[in-house]
Amino acid sequence: MAPGADPAQVATGSLDTLARYLPARFGGSAAYAHVIGRFHAIVRPLDEALLGGVARPLWTSSRDAIVFVIARANVANLFLVRAETRQRDLALRRAIGAGRGQLVRLQLAEALKSWRLRRACSPSASRH
Repeated sequence: MAPGADPAQVATGSLDTLARYLPARFGGSAAYAHVIGRFHAIVRPLDEALLGGVARPLWTSSRDAIVFVIARANVANLFLVRAETRQRDLALRRAIGAGRGQLVRLQLAEALKSWRLRRACSPSASRH
């Protein structure tokens, strides 16, 4: 099919003509020729034939999933950078005498404060 060609025009023109000549070219009964004459060719793009109306939501879901994965990777990278910068502080606290439990509680308390601040500032929290 040529670019820009109308699929309905191709179906009613070339393919129907080809279908009419099939019984004469390859043999067949008059009943077979009658059946061929009653039906018409239908031309649809392959993606429409395979996916139908699911194609657009499928692409949208895929796009959203990719954006979500990238966002999660960015958040993980931010946590890694933050932990790297805090390593020196934690080493100093450990050298002064802070126990492992105290350091874990400190990290959890900071994470909780950070979460509460983000929750308070998020637009979705203000709607509830």
